[in-house]
Amino acid sequence: IIMLADCQTVGGYPKIATVISADLPRLAQAKPGQPLHFVAVDLAQARAAREDQALRWNHWLTNKARMICAAMMNAVACRQLTRRKR
Repeated sequence: IIMLADCQTVGGYPKIATVISADLPRLAQAKPGQPLHFVAVDLAQARAAREDQALRWNHWLTNKARMICAAMMNAVACRQLTRRKR
């Protein structure tokens, strides 16, 4: 049983492991009954995975911001062009 943030507040299950924070988004997207494989990692590996995830997230976010900005610039440019033609 893997309990995430919406788990019960009472005990009853022994905690034998913790999923590292870098893997929580993937775990949250797993389908019921989907096979999962766990690997033991040390603290340094967990921190490295979290830093890698942060870098990938920042890269994704930067690209999305550039795309949105470019789309907005195109929309502004299109509006300016259509105003000039009138």
